[in-house]
Amino acid sequence: MLAQVSPLPEPLFWLMGRICNWELLTFHPDLSDKKQNIYQLGIRKTRKHQKTLKVEFSFDGMGVFSGRMTEFTARPSEPDSGIVFIRDGISIPAHIKYVEECPNRTKLAKDNAAIQVVEHLLAAFLGLGVDNAEIFCPRDEIPILDASAKDYVEKIQEVGLVEQDAFKSEIIVNKPVFEFDNDAMIAVLPDKEHRITYILDHQHHKIGRMADSLVLNNENFARFIGPARTFATREEANYMIENRIVSTDDENLAIIVGPTGPNQELRHPLEFVHHKMLDMLGDLSLVGFPIRGHLLGVRSGHAMNRRLAAKIAKIIIRAVNS
Repeated sequence: MLAQVSPLPEPLFWLMGRICNWELLTFHPDLSDKKQNIYQLGIRKTRKHQKTLKVEFSFDGMGVFSGRMTEFTARPSEPDSGIVFIRDGISIPAHIKYVEECPNRTKLAKDNAAIQVVEHLLAAFLGLGVDNAEIFCPRDEIPILDASAKDYVEKIQEVGLVEQDAFKSEIIVNKPVFEFDNDAMIAVLPDKEHRITYILDHQHHKIGRMADSLVLNNENFARFIGPARTFATREEANYMIENRIVSTDDENLAIIVGPTGPNQELRHPLEFVHHKMLDMLGDLSLVGFPIRGHLLGVRSGHAMNRRLAAKIAKIIIRAVNS
């Protein structure tokens, strides 16, 4: 049964909207960067060392879109190499420039090679501070496992990380950067710490309205965000099965919310919100660097996440080359 969460009062949603609008209006998109006298984003070196895996690890499981068993092996890699997927001998960096648009998941492609459903693994690397790794993929899909990043988090904690002889870089948010689409929005706002906020406002009466805001650190990621599973309404699940968007009808591979509630017990009353954060972090990791700022999502999903990641990457390139 769906855990009972008191819906946020209307005034709080109104106030959040007003705050967001005020923040967004501090940057006028029609003005050039020279007139603004500062780029919205910048990159700086930190005094923290980059990290990679101590040893390799592997996973296998069902590919929810291919309908086949699939697997991968993640291995340590050199400093400044980033996260790279290797498929059929072709290296595909985990960067927004290699995204191939598709619904309901994130897919990377280069030349004739592709790998899909990368977002949960990427989020786990970002959330636990893995800067460099190679992921060898004999098939074109990362296994869905339990539809969260829980197993990845536990495995990364088990194998451990090693510091490397290079310092981390991070993106600094000087002025807000945002994307919006009707009543949905995603933004990065200036903040001295890493923080993520998500506001879920779902039309299904067993999901409804809920929100959470977390400081992004290893503990909060492992406790709240990593274990949060993919969810869909019964109607959405039936549509994806009937139209062969997914290739399995195993309902244990996601939380399915029907008229009486979810088909599985929730791990946390705000699991739906936390899963939105998981996807958001995985998609935004495609900018290539951690973001020191406040990540804010309001009814946003994969497509908007990737549009913001593309915008951030474009601004960073302009700032570095200026």
